[in-house]
Amino acid sequence: MLPASPSLEKDGTFANTERRIQRLHKVFEPLGECRPDWMIIRDLANTMGANGNYTHPSEIMVEAASLAPMFAGVSYERLEGWNSQLWPVKPDGEDTPLLFTERFPFPDGKARLIQVDWLPPMFELTKDFDLHLNNDRLLEHFHEGNMTYKATGITHKVPNPWLEVLPELAEERDIKDGSVTTGFPSPIYSEQEGKPMAKAITNIERYIPTPEEEKQKAIQQVLDAVSENHQALITLLDIVKELQEIGVLDIVQGALKNRHDIGVIAVSQLNQPGMHRIMKNGMNALQFLGKLQNILNAVDHGIVRLTDTKSEKPMGLMGMGRAMMEPNVTLALGSMINFLRGMGEGMQEAEKHVH
Repeated sequence: MLPASPSLEKDGTFANTERRIQRLHKVFEPLGECRPDWMIIRDLANTMGANGNYTHPSEIMVEAASLAPMFAGVSYERLEGWNSQLWPVKPDGEDTPLLFTERFPFPDGKARLIQVDWLPPMFELTKDFDLHLNNDRLLEHFHEGNMTYKATGITHKVPNPWLEVLPELAEERDIKDGSVTTGFPSPIYSEQEGKPMAKAITNIERYIPTPEEEKQKAIQQVLDAVSENHQALITLLDIVKELQEIGVLDIVQGALKNRHDIGVIAVSQLNQPGMHRIMKNGMNALQFLGKLQNILNAVDHGIVRLTDTKSEKPMGLMGMGRAMMEPNVTLALGSMINFLRGMGEGMQEAEKHVH
């Protein structure tokens, strides 16, 4: 066992089963005494008498291109910028997305087809074992997830494996999303015990998550939301910080803590004789509506001013502090606080009626 670095700790290339050669860039420095495998193989070969003086994997690719015709046009320069090449690659860099369109790699250019004997499946479908399970791959996890399930960022995206069935089969056997099976039925017998390794599952029950699983799911949803909206959250925190520094949050917090007193004040104002006359007298009612119209006009004026200020430079903390001292701003804030007082009293009265 040699301490080789994983893919993110080395430069190089890799070719997948599509024949696609891709450039790999180092993200982290190797941990401990780990080294890229090309360095290990170079030094091991030199110990056995070779004379390899490679200082970068691109030099190895140059030699491979000079020796293997299928890699003739492969180079790190052509692979840069997230480009890729599918071997065989001609010397001019033209790759081969589709194989054998003109001939096969035999002297006569024809394919070699070899007849083989048919072998029956290892297990025949029976009444008890009438389904075939085929393993698939996940984008997020590699193989059984022995390593990838240790990465929180990947695991919270795909925490569990799942089974996929045809819609017709799901309808026939009453399988719903969220159903669960605790094992995979198999007709294989244990030679030591002489008993089936798994019993056939005849009923798939709907899975009901536990409170702890629901809590974990909620946490994962919050993590997803934070990850997807992190920039908006950072902006929101900056706004909250500025509001705290200029004292706006203290005013709101004081209003919330004293909402009962604020409500009492609002009620006492309503109990004034003048307010009673306004509510009872038609002419005074019209005056009240006139005041309401003034408030609506003020709101409209504020919206127009808000639209105009969008083109202005952002206001700093000092500017906001000075704005708080302006008579117009003070009047508007006073009106908002009176509104909160009345709203708090209304909520208090509603709670009394409920209880």
